[in-house]
Amino acid sequence: MKNKLKVIAYTVGRSDFERFLPILNILKGKKNVKLEIVPSYIHYLSFFGSTIQNIKKKFSVVSSPNYKNTSFNLQDNPKYLASMVSSEIKKISDILKKKRPDLIFILGDRFEMISAPIAALPFNIPVIHLYGGAITEGAIDDSIRHSITKLSHFHLVAHSEYKKRINQLGEENWRIVNIGIPEINLMKKQKKMSKYEISKITGLDFSKKTMLVTFHPVTKEPKLIKKHIKILSNVLKKTNMQAILTYPNSDSGFKEIVREYKFLNQKLKNIKIIKNAGLKLYTNLMMHCSLMLGNSSSGIVEATSFKLPVINIGNRQEGKVKPDNVIDCKFNELSINQALNFALSKKFNRKISNIKNPYDKKINLTKVLNQVFNMSKKKTFLNKKFYDHFRR
Repeated sequence: MKNKLKVIAYTVGRSDFERFLPILNILKGKKNVKLEIVPSYIHYLSFFGSTIQNIKKKFSVVSSPNYKNTSFNLQDNPKYLASMVSSEIKKISDILKKKRPDLIFILGDRFEMISAPIAALPFNIPVIHLYGGAITEGAIDDSIRHSITKLSHFHLVAHSEYKKRINQLGEENWRIVNIGIPEINLMKKQKKMSKYEISKITGLDFSKKTMLVTFHPVTKEPKLIKKHIKILSNVLKKTNMQAILTYPNSDSGFKEIVREYKFLNQKLKNIKIIKNAGLKLYTNLMMHCSLMLGNSSSGIVEATSFKLPVINIGNRQEGKVKPDNVIDCKFNELSINQALNFALSKKFNRKISNIKNPYDKKINLTKVLNQVFNMSKKKTFLNKKFYDHFRR
């Protein structure tokens, strides 16, 4: 039997891991592939739900033991983020030296994600990047995402518009394949819970209108985070709806958001905080909630498949391809409340009742991965050329 293809997948948080799952499941099932997961320090932190446990249940994990007890080190400032990227680069470099993988898979645009392609560069290990080419004008993610594109050798994108954008960044056409978001199909296959089951898990009565709140720091507006979370808090205090509040990501300003969430949880009986819902529960929340409120990409990408009205606050997701179930609003109470009323209206819900998700693409993912494996064996795979889009 030929040697197995050694593949490492690097994951930096709960959201990217779940979007990774369809590909990871295929890789795990291939007899000619040895897959190992490298989780970032975020997965080990109890503050964010110790998501490492979920990964270990399904996959072989390789990492540094130094990250198992870092909860007390967690800080909320730019210097800490930068220092942790440095630590991640060193950790991944040690792993690459020992494991010598044939390919590295990475996903998205989280700040820490750039650690893997930087570490892989001097080892000449090809990098496969999922979901480049998108735009999030209100976050620093664009800089990370586009940098990762130039450090990667193959691109699996979520939309045809994003494929064009990667082409404009100088990547050759044959290196880019539009796969949509396969996680959507995985979500649609999740067993639907009853309202009673959801109520039992969350402690809220799902016979009542409930909103799913997914809010992250706007990293290009750090001085406005306190103002933003206070506005959101005032809206939640005044609404007669129940609310499920999911934890923010680890961008600078996350502690300010969590602090306000905990304050609301103490004051209001119609609030429930969830650190890490997991794929099954999060999918069922989309199925049973009346709307989603916040600034998360999940509102742009996955919610459409469940005909869920989404109120997108501010400019964090500006630049993404937005389906018609997304209602953009400004960052003030009046604009948000107007959007809430519109999202709950019969007229709007009738309008989106037959909506199609532009990120839900029918594709043979196994065939695409086989294509990647075959091309990765060629010398041209590592030797990138700049594709001059404007001279063609």
